[in-house]
Order: sequence, then C-alpha cells, then structure tokens
Amino acid sequence: MSSFKRYTFAAMLTALLLVSVLLTSCVSFSGSTIDDIPPLDFSKDAVDEKEESEPPTEEGYTARPTVTAIVNTSPEIVVISGACEEGAVVTATSPVDSVSVNSLNGYYILEYDLDGRDSRSLSITAKVDGKEESTPRDITVKRDAMAETRTDEFEVVLGKDGYLFFRETVENYCGTNIATVSKIDKFVNDTVNAQITALENRAGGMEVEIIYVLIPNASFEYSEYLPESAEKGTYNTLYDQVSEALTKSNATFINMRDVFGQHKDDGYTLYNKTDSHITDYAGFLVYTEIMNHIAERFPEAAPHALENFNVSEEKVVAGGNLAVYGQFDTDTLTEKRVTLSPKFSLDMGDSAHRLKLTTTNLSKIQKFTSEDSCEIISGDANEGMSSVLSRLYFCTERPELPSAMIYRDDSSAMFVDYLAERFNNSMMAVSGDYVVNLTDAGRHASAGKSVVDYVIVIVDENNLDQLVK
Repeated sequence: MSSFKRYTFAAMLTALLLVSVLLTSCVSFSGSTIDDIPPLDFSKDAVDEKEESEPPTEEGYTARPTVTAIVNTSPEIVVISGACEEGAVVTATSPVDSVSVNSLNGYYILEYDLDGRDSRSLSITAKVDGKEESTPRDITVKRDAMAETRTDEFEVVLGKDGYLFFRETVENYCGTNIATVSKIDKFVNDTVNAQITALENRAGGMEVEIIYVLIPNASFEYSEYLPESAEKGTYNTLYDQVSEALTKSNATFINMRDVFGQHKDDGYTLYNKTDSHITDYAGFLVYTEIMNHIAERFPEAAPHALENFNVSEEKVVAGGNLAVYGQFDTDTLTEKRVTLSPKFSLDMGDSAHRLKLTTTNLSKIQKFTSEDSCEIISGDANEGMSSVLSRLYFCTERPELPSAMIYRDDSSAMFVDYLAERFNNSMMAVSGDYVVNLTDAGRHASAGKSVVDYVIVIVDENNLDQLVK
C-alpha cells in the first residue's frame, strides 16, 4: 500500500472514531432536560453576550422575570427572588404544585417548600393584568441539609407579597416579649425617675428635663403584611407597657405611634420596604415633635417647617439591612428612598468646644453606606466624614438655644443632623447607649449653667428590651 493510501485510510478511520464518540455522547443525555446539563464556565464577556441575546418581550406579553437569588432558609424551605414587571403576580410552578405572590417595587420574593423532596424543577412566570403570562424561566431548587434558620436579632422573615421583617418585629407585634410588672416598675423608679432626681440635684435649681421618645416599628404600618403565623397572643405589647409607664413617670413622653397614625396618609412613606429603619420623612416627624415641645421654653429652637426641606422619592437606591441580612441581591431589591434635603445651611457645629472636645460639622455626617443605598452605615465613614451612629459632639455657638444630651439608637440616623442644628451644645451618644451620664450632663451644658437643659432618649420599638431589663 502506498504512503498516500495509508494516510487516506488513517484519516478515514480517525473520522469514524470521532463520529462514534460524538454519537455516544449524544446518547448519554437522552431523556435529560437542559437543567440537567452542568453549567458552562462562561467568561464575563460571554455572560454579557448571553444576557444581551435574550429576546425582547413580545407585544401584549408580560416581561420575563429574572432570578437573582435562591436561598435555603432551612433545609427544605427555599426563598427565590428576582426582578419583574411592576405590578406583576409571579408564580413558581412545579409538576405537582404552584406558589404565587404579588410583586413589590418591581421585584418579587417567593417561598417554596420542598416538602421532603431532594429537589424540584420550577418554572417562574409573571403576569400583569391586561397582558399574557410571560415566558417561563426554569430553575432547580434543592434541599440543603446544612442550612440553618438564623436565630439572632438579625433573622429576617418573609411576610406577605414580598414584605420583609426582622423576627423581633413580628414578636413585638404578637406580644410574646412583654415584661413582668416588676421589670416595668424597676424601669420607671430605678431608671427614669432616679435619673430625673439625680439631674435636678446636680442642676441646683436650674430647670432640666428628660424626654423619652418611642418610635414604633414597621408592624405599625404594615401589620397586614406580616406573616400569616403572626397572631397576637395578647392585646398588650412591650410598647404599650413602656408607653403607659412613661406616661405615669416624671419624664416627658412623646409617643410617635400616635403621631405616625396622624400622618400615614401624607403621601410620603414612613418605613422602608427593604430596611428596618424609618424614612427621612418619619424622622422629620420625630424631629418636629421633639423641637415643638422644646420651643415652649426656647422659642428660638422651634423646628424648621417641611417647606424648608426639599422632599423627594425619585431616587432609586440599593436595598437596606433587611435585604442584606436576608441574603438577597440588593441591586434587585431596590428602594425609592425618601430624601429630605435642608434648604437651610448645615455648615456648622465644629466650633471650638469649651472643653476642647473634637466637634463635628453637621454637613460632614455620613448616614448611608453610599449615596446609592438605603443601608445605614455601621462601620467607618468615608474620609473626612463622621459615622452618624458614632459618639458625636456639636457646638453651634448660638447661646440663645438650649443644650442637650441625646441617647439614641439607629432610628435617629435620619434626623440627628438637623436635630443638632437646633441646639447650642449637643452630645449624641453612640447608637445603643441609653445610660445617662451625669458627668456629661455638666460637660455639655451651656455657659453659666450647671447641667444641660435637656436629656433626650430616642428608642425604636425593637430596642425596648434594652431599656426594660
């Protein structure tokens, strides 16, 4: 046989072997779905190209929903979330059952129970009234034996129609954490009334006042969206107990539940959907109530009216702490953040304090992790800025205004800057510190006074157990 013929024969044999291998490979996937094929390791460019290649939504059809997070909150409970068309009802369908939820702010959060199965193939579809159902998006959810339900204060639970809550918010609503009568009495007598007595003794006849401000949590406005398991075991809650106790104490009590109830229909939201904190507008209401009371003694300290702020809900930002702790994609679970921008100047507060304390300019306070997020900053602030939750000192050099020590939690983050603008000297305790320091009461007093004019304690409902121990 010539060398040419041997070469041709070898080439033909090689080709036949390649065809055989390819046919064998095809047979091995017989009866499988596309979900059974292991995903390819696309590069970033390839992923971008794949995303761009998704066909546009046909006219008259609902846009196809995305799936951006699949999280096992327990071995058999899977939470699926993604973006969808505004106002859509999103459905996850398996061969044997289906689950539907209403979307919220252009995203959906859906909970699926594997009910003893190891895995389940689901088709995710969306439908808007007046349009046909979307093209399905197929996924596979699996049992995760290692998944554990979070049990600390940051456990996030899914309510109805995509609403998120911290577990303690639900427990507060249900009244499962009410305090004993002895604890309430101890709080009033050994904490509140004792603080007032000690301050008055140190003041030497000067008028000094303690103001307690209670802020209800999100269940106040969104109780209809709490999980179906949220049933009141008692009509009394810890908020009710502390409110009643403060009403009977020697302190001034500001109940923001009553105030929020009067302003629920103002047109601005009071609570975020993806974050446990109140909005800027709700913070404005707290600020107004505090300063209206103080203006009875110090008229110059009257609060700025809403007309002195630019109010906007136009900016869409990344989701907050509920989205973060729930392990959702914060770029999908977005928030239309209520923003109050003062028309008056906040370029003040860093004047030299008489005790040579390092004071902070009110315009240099960082509230959020970034300008494009509604998550409150909890770590170090950007260069040249101060974290809103840290211990802060302000000196505006306006002796006609009162002085104050303010003990607070994270709920104060929305308004501490324009609250401090209404005082001559003020000290903001680090978030979570509610212990009134008598030495500080003298250190931050205005000239010629032995103690500050006011001690203000601002507490969110979820943190009342830190007061009543």
